[in-house]
Amino acid sequence: MFAGNLVSTGCRWGILVALTKLGSPEMVGSYALAMGICTPIFTLCNINLRSVQTVDTRSEFDFSSYFSLRSMTVLLAAAIVASFTLFSGYDKNMVMLILLVGVAKSLESLSDVFHGLFQRVERMDYSAKSLALNGILSVLSVSLALYFTHSLLAAMAVLAGAWLLLLVLFDLPCGLSILASEAEGETRLRDVAASFIRSVRARIGSAATFRLALVALPLGIGTFLCALNINIPRYLIVMYIGERELGYFAALASSTIAINLFVRALGTSTMPSLAKALDSGDTNKFLRYVVRATFVAFLVGAVAVCVASLWGKPLLAIVYQADYAAYSDLFIALMLVGTISAIATTLSLATTAAHLFRQQVVVYGLNTIFTLGACWFLVPRYALWGAVIALGAAAVLRIIFYVLLIGSVVRRHTTPLPSN
Repeated sequence: MFAGNLVSTGCRWGILVALTKLGSPEMVGSYALAMGICTPIFTLCNINLRSVQTVDTRSEFDFSSYFSLRSMTVLLAAAIVASFTLFSGYDKNMVMLILLVGVAKSLESLSDVFHGLFQRVERMDYSAKSLALNGILSVLSVSLALYFTHSLLAAMAVLAGAWLLLLVLFDLPCGLSILASEAEGETRLRDVAASFIRSVRARIGSAATFRLALVALPLGIGTFLCALNINIPRYLIVMYIGERELGYFAALASSTIAINLFVRALGTSTMPSLAKALDSGDTNKFLRYVVRATFVAFLVGAVAVCVASLWGKPLLAIVYQADYAAYSDLFIALMLVGTISAIATTLSLATTAAHLFRQQVVVYGLNTIFTLGACWFLVPRYALWGAVIALGAAAVLRIIFYVLLIGSVVRRHTTPLPSN
């Protein structure tokens, strides 16, 4: 699974590279803005069910409950995105772009709930193959569409089509095969599919689905605030500087997101082990996992900072375009921010494994307010540097909060020694 996440992360970054090579900074800025609008909406509505599935070691909810809830939340997210475009004031092309990105995110959300199933039954090979295929299809479809049409709208339409094919031809059959292996008496995929559809219909609006939504909602709000926190600088850059500068910022910042996704991929694969360690009361094992993952995050970030410091300017010119090389100092600073943020991400996954969903909402909420205030003050005065400083300070604040939460978890799960 880790290899699949790595391929997927690299290919998602490859989409931005394709946009810089075959498009313009304005095109990169439009893509970043559309993603920045759709991602927080879908993150909120998806309520991070995959993480809940991963740490559901006691199988409190069956897959039909997860899928029925995800189907409803996808429809809700798509409706919110469509409603937003009606009152956004954007031109026709930007509205179409946002809608196409919304379609793609809907399909991605449905695939994501199957990934949660793959992780729950420890079929990491399914998840790894799906993620790798997703990444490869994404970068190839966008690159080819841009090369032949020079249209961002066409590229996003082809991307949505590629994700639909992956869902129908890979994720769904693999998920049904798992359900078939768990079913009693039903071995044919057609019978299992029919039974699954009946079960999903029965659970739409049921008490079990509603209870699952209540369990996952705090974590969903937390991840929504996290996604919003990442995109707040983009909104203010567009507001005060423009889409062209957002294009430069998004391309440079994509490298820091890649660091974060790499660390998240590594941390996600250890979440079941973290949850089991806490369930068994083995806080020492829990802390070893956390320290190890944090060290890896620091190491990956340190390498990225060194590479950016030594070869940042030529790398930006080669990977993107020559005009991006003028932002090499900003690139180094973003790598440093990415390292701090990666450590915070590792610690946040540990708190998720500990089921501290409501506490994370408080952390994300406070951090989002801080980021908004910092960007509002710094971006108009220091342009892109103001956004970098605000993101770095917000990441440090998250680390402090997560360390305090992990400390409380360890104290709560540590059994005091009997007195003599």
